[in-house]
Amino acid sequence: MLVRRGDLAGADAEYRRAIEMLAIDPVRQHTFRSEWLLNCHADRRDEALREVDVALAVDPTYGIAIGLRRLACWRDATALSMVAAVSAWCQCGDGP
Repeated sequence: MLVRRGDLAGADAEYRRAIEMLAIDPVRQHTFRSEWLLNCHADRRDEALREVDVALAVDPTYGIAIGLRRLACWRDATALSMVAAVSAWCQCGDGP
């Protein structure tokens, strides 16, 4: 919600606290860190993708991580065109 309001500093602080609390669950911690990077630090997209890939390496069925991976690919593709978005979506997963 803080991101939607444009309060990136507040969102950043909340994400950081939550990431520390998730240290006991590495899959969720990496997934949440990826979400934080995608939402608050768009310039760190590659790092966000590495985080989500680590989560998926531990648990390839974790739906939130799968969704974040697809979202990151979709965001990149929409910058090019909707045709590219569909193509990228299909390459990132099982398609729309």
